[in-house]
Amino acid sequence: MAHKKRQILAASLTVALAMAVAVNWYYTKAKPDAAAPDGESQLEVQGNLGDSLLVAGTTEETPEEGGDAAETAAKAKQYFSDAKLRQSQYRDEVKDEIEALMESDKMDDAGKQKLLAMLSDFDTRQKRQTDCEALIKAKLGGECVVVLSEDTAQVVVEPGAVNENTSLQIAEIVAKSAGITADNLTIIEAK
Repeated sequence: MAHKKRQILAASLTVALAMAVAVNWYYTKAKPDAAAPDGESQLEVQGNLGDSLLVAGTTEETPEEGGDAAETAAKAKQYFSDAKLRQSQYRDEVKDEIEALMESDKMDDAGKQKLLAMLSDFDTRQKRQTDCEALIKAKLGGECVVVLSEDTAQVVVEPGAVNENTSLQIAEIVAKSAGITADNLTIIEAK
């Protein structure tokens, strides 16, 4: 009987871990843009954050480019609202699943304690993620999405927001709020 309970606990923990990995992959995968000739749709800044400063230059917009800028801004706004919705749905699904497992008669006290520890870790990561987003929004004055995992962070910001100064500010915020160094930080401009 105790062996069966351990198997059920192990299976439920494996499912929860698999869900977390799948959601992390979903939020961090690059989405190719059909308009980009090389298939890249996002600018990634890794390692030495100041090295990517000259990648995005500024030019004067012609009337035709102004329409592209408005379209890019609309796409970015849609991306951020979709990302927030997916994050909210994921949080609700994980909490509902853990609550269902907690209420199960097949779960012993040790399994429930492990689930409570997992829920606590999940809540802590979500709080750090929300704190990082709020601080980055306050610094940059625009939208952002932060995805934290055990030891990495991905930050998606509005188009045109990445430069040497903002990259360093984002790295400092993530380091202080989430304890993740700049080596494990990816900053992406939404396109």
